[in-house]
Amino acid sequence: MLSGSPDRFSNPLKIKLSDYNTYSVENLTSIPSGNVEEMLESYYEGNESKTLAENASNIFSSRSHTIFQIQLSSFDSKFPNLVSKSVLNIVDLAGSEWL
Repeated sequence: MLSGSPDRFSNPLKIKLSDYNTYSVENLTSIPSGNVEEMLESYYEGNESKTLAENASNIFSSRSHTIFQIQLSSFDSKFPNLVSKSVLNIVDLAGSEWL
């Protein structure tokens, strides 16, 4: 989620590429979730802050880009040092109803 700064719209977001070819965005928050209900609560909270406006295709068109990232880690009790990790990115681009 974007920080609650009142000038968040006047300052462009800074996207950085790490040495490990992963991207990060300044002023975003990562919210750990212990279960699906907590994850959905974070999703709905972020969705409430999106900007909507009418256009020719959609009366409730999103004017905000959204990236909802789910990171999963799986552990095996037989191999405690072995961790499987997966990342799922769900992306909603503002104005994407034209695509």
